[in-house]
Amino acid sequence: MDAERALQEISKAFRGSAFADRVLMALAKAAAERPLTPGDKGAIHEAAEFLEQVEQGYNWIDDPKISSESLQCAVSFETAIRSLKPGTSSVQFRDDIKDMLSTTRALENDEQRPGDKEIGHARGFFCRILRTEVNDFDEVLSVPAGRIDGWKPARHSLV
Repeated sequence: MDAERALQEISKAFRGSAFADRVLMALAKAAAERPLTPGDKGAIHEAAEFLEQVEQGYNWIDDPKISSESLQCAVSFETAIRSLKPGTSSVQFRDDIKDMLSTTRALENDEQRPGDKEIGHARGFFCRILRTEVNDFDEVLSVPAGRIDGWKPARHSLV
């Protein structure tokens, strides 16, 4: 891996982990039934948009079109897939995304508060995204100085 690619990977992992962290903080407030600030609602809105992109990425095969939007949906879908619980079926994945989208939209629009189970499910999903992004960040940072070209990723777990 060359230095430019390493910096791109660090930047992507940092953005992804910061996004997941903001969402987790907002969902924690919602779970504690504390009022959401405009910043929290913005994070919930970003989460809902991300989940919509994941859903579109899942459905892309049914209507494949190449565009910058389809690229972003593919990236979001790939992020979600990398963060799945082991053993999740494709049907369960699709249903989970729909359920979490409903949960985030309800929180964003001040609709009836979703139940603790629904909020907890979304928190678990975004926590796995955070772990995945932090692991990616850690892998890039674990490259020995001066040896970027021969770099091989090392897997670390936060659990």
